[in-house]
Parts: sequence; C-alpha cells; structure tokens
Amino acid sequence: MQGLERLSITCKVLFDLRLFELRRERDALKVKVFWLQHDDLKLQQHLAWANDCDAGPQCSCNACYWNGRFDYTDSPKAIEPEVDCTFVPWFRTEIVAFGLTSSPGHGMDVTTHFAVHDDGEIEFARWLRDIATCAHPDQRRVADLFAHFSRLAGQIEQPGQWESLWA
Repeated sequence: MQGLERLSITCKVLFDLRLFELRRERDALKVKVFWLQHDDLKLQQHLAWANDCDAGPQCSCNACYWNGRFDYTDSPKAIEPEVDCTFVPWFRTEIVAFGLTSSPGHGMDVTTHFAVHDDGEIEFARWLRDIATCAHPDQRRVADLFAHFSRLAGQIEQPGQWESLWA
C-alpha cells in the first residue's frame, strides 16, 4: 500500500504543476487575444469613429487628418490647418469617466494610460501593454472605453463580447 500512496502523492504533485502551467498558458493567450482586439490600429479606428460621430467633436484640424481621425476625401468638410485641435481635449475628458489618464508625449509614468504627442498622436502606455494577465482592472477600462466609442459611433457592439476574457 505504501507504493500506491507514494505514486498517488507524486501524481498529485505533477498534476497540480501541470494545472498551474495550463492556467498560465491560458492567461497568456487571453492577454494576446485582448491586445489583438485592442491594438494600436484598433485604437486609431475607434478614435476616428468617435471623432466623426454626432456626439464627438468632429474635428477637422491638420493633426486629426495626419493621425487618421479625419478623412476629407469621404467628407464634405475640408481640412482646417490653422484651427486648434478639439479632439484631444475631448478625448482627455472622455477617458476620465473610465478612470483612465493621459500625459503629454513620451513622459509617461506607470500610472498614465495614454500618451498624447505634440502632433496629436495618441498611443497606449508601454506598461499597460506589458501586463501579463487579463484580470487587471486597467485592461477592463480600456475595453469599456472601446465599447463606449463603438456605441457613440453607432457600431454594432455585441453584448458580452469582452466578458470571455475575464471568465
């Protein structure tokens, strides 16, 4: 009976170790899927939708044109080169409602979620992209912000689409 007990204890340890490895692999895949759905191109697309919608600022400044938030070829509006950007201040007030923050340029610290460059480009903070789990509340806030921009633009948002990442 001692041999069988030793075997069961050894198998339990190996099983628990493999279960731990599988959970870690699953979390890594969830993070990868999350950032595939929320990468920089998707961010730019959502920012363009938000700028162009009725509830958005509909900014047609030079910075919005160069950063892809305004396409004058599809719009009757023209680029207004000497106008101050109204999108960036609007964006900064929108993200506050989701508990997100921004900072100018590359001077981001570990609590800033977005960098807003002088040329109007908006990007994710590097530390946010390095989070190893989808259980982090800041990733949930980013997903909620994307869903908010989709709703503002009238894009079809499937309920529960982001929920599978946190299950």
